[in-house]
Amino acid sequence: MKANKYIYILLVFIGIASCNNHVPTISKSMEKDGIVIHISQGEKNPHSTLMALTLANSFINGDQDLLVYFDVDAINLVTNNAPVVKYPGYEDSDMLIKALYDNKVKVMVCPGCMAADSIQNNDLIQGTIIRGNMNFFSFTKGRIVSLSY
Repeated sequence: MKANKYIYILLVFIGIASCNNHVPTISKSMEKDGIVIHISQGEKNPHSTLMALTLANSFINGDQDLLVYFDVDAINLVTNNAPVVKYPGYEDSDMLIKALYDNKVKVMVCPGCMAADSIQNNDLIQGTIIRGNMNFFSFTKGRIVSLSY
């Protein structure tokens, strides 16, 4: 009887030892997250417009993929004859937008807004991307955080 007890304890010990006691861990994805700065305001709301452009520029050298999307009243800011938006305490819009292009940030526009404002492809600053169904979300492999102004 005593031998059976020891055999039973030995079998339980072997059973426990042979189990995979792997504790799952949460690992951070190696994919960069994406940030979309959505700008709808234009020269009629200079404070909001320049806040958004300043924020976009602050992410240029960050760890995230960056896309700046212009629509509604902001669409004309990325045209070749764009107005210069000014507001106390902020850099002018032309300098902030130039920094986006100089740093190869994806700048995208709404095709419907272009049509509404009679803006043609050749009116856009070179390097501007016209939004399509497939290219809007493919700028990053990670999650997408959107900030709208």
